[in-house]
Amino acid sequence: MITQEIINNSIEIKWRKKQRDFILKCSPFIIIFTIMCLFIMKDYKVSSIEKIGITLIILIPLLFMCIPMIIGTHIIYKKTSLLLKDYKLYKVLLNHPIVPKVYIRSLSYNVTFEIENGEKITKKTPPIFTHEVVGKYTIEQYNNQEVYIAYSKSNNKMIVIGKQIYGEY
Repeated sequence: MITQEIINNSIEIKWRKKQRDFILKCSPFIIIFTIMCLFIMKDYKVSSIEKIGITLIILIPLLFMCIPMIIGTHIIYKKTSLLLKDYKLYKVLLNHPIVPKVYIRSLSYNVTFEIENGEKITKKTPPIFTHEVVGKYTIEQYNNQEVYIAYSKSNNKMIVIGKQIYGEY
């Protein structure tokens, strides 16, 4: 059975938490920038409506980017935690890379695996693999390599665990 420790140590959850943390760290700077703009505008003859408009222009993209990602990461993590008993471990080969539309500098993989009843399942990994030096999970380390995934047939979800299983299994 898959434990919470295995999920917490999976490369997918670590990637999602890293994204969430990055946005949470950048958000205060954007808010401070907005406040600074408002103080600068105080010295100029800018109407209240223009101040509100500029504030909204700066903050709305922040809200549309940050809030869904933070909520989405939290929901994925909690949903996975609640349904641990439904997940089973499989080993798959990462050999069909896909360039995602949003994360252009990253790669996803199409993986195909067979579950207990002989049914073949094809799923797409999240774009956690990158060419970047700063990326933790590089394509060079994972391309054409076998990794463990956790898959739940009941909710049709997959989590990339990694090359090794860290935690009690």
